[in-house]
Amino acid sequence: LETCTHAIVLYWMHESRRDLIVQTPKHLQQPRGNNDNDSSNSNGTIRTMGCFALRSPVRPNPIALSVVELVQVDLLTGRLQVKGLDCVSGTPLVDIKPYFAGTDARADAKVGWKQEQTGEQQIECGEQQQQ
Repeated sequence: LETCTHAIVLYWMHESRRDLIVQTPKHLQQPRGNNDNDSSNSNGTIRTMGCFALRSPVRPNPIALSVVELVQVDLLTGRLQVKGLDCVSGTPLVDIKPYFAGTDARADAKVGWKQEQTGEQQIECGEQQQQ
């Protein structure tokens, strides 16, 4: 990893609940009409989603992933200093992998419900947004 700028870190969210399969994300918990990013359905009820459609730590198998910036790799101590790790102190580490921008980033990836919520339009790689 000493020649890499970024890495993928997999970790076990040991303090997370594991009992909810369907949930309402916190950013969607306002009643219809009280939020510009309205995600309520047509009858005004708040939209719930399955845990695998979300990045919530509440999931049956709490394995998490963060893409981190490698700040320092100390070969003598075997320690890494990173930026962008989204976990609490003491979280068990599962694995570390080098991040390959060419294979780990997908320009054609979409999250349909997120685009519906925000009104985003998908811009294909290489296209410029018309203003």
